[in-house]
This record gives sequence, C-alpha cells and structure tokens, in this order.
Amino acid sequence: MFKKSLLFLSTASLLFASTTMCYKKNHIDPETIETVKLKGGVCNDELSVEDMKKNGYKVEDIKLSNSKVGLNYTYIFIKNDMQKVVEESKEDINSADIKAGEKIYNKTCKRCHGDGTISAYNRARPLASLNEDEIAESIRDYSLDEKDNGMAILMKPYANSLIDKDIKDVAAYIQTLKKR
Repeated sequence: MFKKSLLFLSTASLLFASTTMCYKKNHIDPETIETVKLKGGVCNDELSVEDMKKNGYKVEDIKLSNSKVGLNYTYIFIKNDMQKVVEESKEDINSADIKAGEKIYNKTCKRCHGDGTISAYNRARPLASLNEDEIAESIRDYSLDEKDNGMAILMKPYANSLIDKDIKDVAAYIQTLKKR
C-alpha cells in the first residue's frame, strides 16, 4: 500500500514538473555565477541563476568541469508547474464556483480543517483566517516542498491533486466560512 501511494505521489509530481538545462562556459569568478546570464534552455542568454529562482525554478543539479580558463557550469533546473496554476487561479478567483468548492472542501479538507475555524493538528492556521492569495500560496508551497509545518507529508498529495479550477473554487468557498 505504501509503495503504491509513493508511486502515485511521484507520478503526480512529475506531471506538473518541467525541467531545463542552462550553462556557462569558461567562467572565472565563482562568486558571480549566481548573477551572470546563462546560455541554453529557458535561460537563453537572458536569465541568471537568481532570475531562474525568482521565476519559480529550483536548482536540481549542478555539474562543474574545468576549462582552459575558469570553470564550466551546467545547471539542471526544475519547476513545478503547479505554481503557474496557482498564479492563474489568483487572477480569476471571481469566476469560482462556490458550490463546487464546498463539495471539494467537504470531501478533501473538512476531515482535518473542520469548519475552517480550527487549527488542523494544532499546526496549520485556521483556513477561514486566510485570504484567497494565502490559500493559493499555501497550496503552491506544499506542492513545491517549500512549506513544512510538520504535516506537509499529509498535505502535499492534496495540493498536487488540485487543478486551477479546484483551487479557485475551494478558495472561494473558504471565504464564505468567514461570514458564518
């Protein structure tokens, strides 16, 4: 059972991930490698390592090799496209379907978050205290392994299973919990 769950989680994460490779040849000053423009892939002589990180990419691997002058750097970047889904959902939250959000919430969230006013496992903020942006960011952060309040292992599969429409709908429904 555990192996099947792990396989499912790995597959779901891969479905939302994109990878690119960028490089810099003959770089002399290792202190500036984070800010110099890289060649290849998405970087295309326009983006540095810092820029890639700002755009939601993580450095998955770095390969260094000696050159006649300096070092050659090859970066493998990975981006979880769930971030794009979250950004799109933040732009168009008004088109959300509150009834659909309630259905998803009751099926997926209510077990741990109750009516939205409790702290799940005494670790998470009550959902009703969050605005749409905070909800979208939390879902993105769990998806990208950037948030762990001790329960990320429980939350990540749910975050990865939500599509952009689901995020909009659930966030809209959670906003109604504040008015109760």
